[in-house]
Amino acid sequence: GINAEYGRAANSDISMPGLGSFLRSIILSIFHYPGITKALIDNRYHASLSPVQSTELLESLMMGEIIERSWDKPGEVSLFSSTFSSIVQSKEITANSTFVLTPKAMTEISSYLG
Repeated sequence: GINAEYGRAANSDISMPGLGSFLRSIILSIFHYPGITKALIDNRYHASLSPVQSTELLESLMMGEIIERSWDKPGEVSLFSSTFSSIVQSKEITANSTFVLTPKAMTEISSYLG
């Protein structure tokens, strides 16, 4: 696992070497568990990353076309829940967002992990 102090600067920001380790680790998690939710990623890295930091890392991997959001699992249905279409169309990453590697990343996986 990743030590909570590893990769941290004095102000608790992620250091550059730590950033690479977190990105590789998240890529491996998505590679091993296609369709993993943000909630599971947050649970796995809760000692090292805040939910905001994990969202930022996921967004950067999406911008780099390494991962893509496959779909959002609908939450529990209640009287006040959103409709399924509004959940799926949302651009915001939520705890129920699921991720997979892009086809490009699947062909270049060794270069990301090297």
